[in-house]
Amino acid sequence: MSKSRLFRVSPNREDRGVAEIVGAILLFAVVITLFTSFMVWYIPAQTTSNEVHYEQQTKSTLGSLISDIHDGTPGTGSTISQSISLGISGVSIFSSPQDTEFSILPQSASFNATLAFSVSLNVTNSTGTHSVSFFNESYSVSGTMASNGNTEYVTPINYVVEDGSLFQNYGNGQPSNTLGPMPMGIVNSSGQYGLSLSIFGITGQSETFSSTQSQVVNLGVNSSQSYAYRSGSFASIGGSQYTVNNLTLDNLSYSINSSLVNAWNYGLFGQFNTSQAGYQNVIGMKSWNFTALPFSATVSGNRITMTNSNAVPLNSISTEYLLLYGL
Repeated sequence: MSKSRLFRVSPNREDRGVAEIVGAILLFAVVITLFTSFMVWYIPAQTTSNEVHYEQQTKSTLGSLISDIHDGTPGTGSTISQSISLGISGVSIFSSPQDTEFSILPQSASFNATLAFSVSLNVTNSTGTHSVSFFNESYSVSGTMASNGNTEYVTPINYVVEDGSLFQNYGNGQPSNTLGPMPMGIVNSSGQYGLSLSIFGITGQSETFSSTQSQVVNLGVNSSQSYAYRSGSFASIGGSQYTVNNLTLDNLSYSINSSLVNAWNYGLFGQFNTSQAGYQNVIGMKSWNFTALPFSATVSGNRITMTNSNAVPLNSISTEYLLLYGL
């Protein structure tokens, strides 16, 4: 009876060398695959998140600046301070933080505005009832503030401040939009109107902040003026105390010249007209009327002008004028 024999074949040195090379190649291929996946997925995802965060923070901090500007009309000589978000964070190891900019542009050719109005008051004091043409004001302003950041993975948004209003400007011919507030407000109360007007400008020297970190921006108040009157309230006119019986808006012309005229037009239309017309229809309009209000708007080139069609009875009026400069 024959017996089978088992033989163990031992790999020679060449076989072991080949196995080690193949293993190294496979390990290298795995590393390359993981690294490529990391580069293709993680870096774009993290960069996108950083860019979105920058744009959100810029919008928030500029919104706070706008609130400070509108807060009670700061007096001449006072200072407005606000930390403005700057810089897009990098992806650790792979990319460094990226500078962004915030500019104060007093001489900007992209924006200017004029406001002129006159208001008559019927008032009573100890000597009787009088008609007083008290308001006859005219203001002219220019200047913008703007952020600028070059994003790679999200749509670039430059935030622009014009006349105390905040705009999102996407550039490249895309529609811009306003985040407000609008410089004109009207409330209709049984045919008696509450009117609010504001106009803000910038003077002084241009200034640009460029950084990877937030920077505190200081704005000085070069000059300011405000009025607030209401029917039935007391008012000081020419050093004498009066009771205001009623007010009448005789004339109003508010004219805004801006490269963002379409955004201005659409924002004002949305506030004062209830037709629900779409963006493309509105920007094609050369004129439109305020719904149920005796005012109209006309558009010519980059200028939109709002006027009253006849004398308007007012229940109240408040006005704000502010001229700022960078410190």
